[in-house]
Formats: sequence, structure tokens, C-alpha cells
Amino acid sequence: MSEITIAKLNPIKKRKFGVLKGKIKISKHFDAPLPNEVVKEFMR
Repeated sequence: MSEITIAKLNPIKKRKFGVLKGKIKISKHFDAPLPNEVVKEFMR
């Protein structure tokens, strides 16, 4: 039986903190509870 490579694991590249500072904006309410309609869709 021959071996077949299914996946190749590579080391994660190190990232510098602050690279995206000022380039993205996160809402003040990003962690607010979701509306009931949205929660119901996740529970389907």
C-alpha cells in the first residue's frame, strides 16, 4: 500500500503586535448580547 499525503503541517509565523493598529475598528458593542432572532437561528 502506498502512502498518500493528506495534509502538511507548517509552523505558525510569528506576528508582531500592533501591526493593524488604526487600520481596523471594533464596535463599542461588539460583545453585546445577540438579538433573540439571531440566537434562534444558531440553535436550529
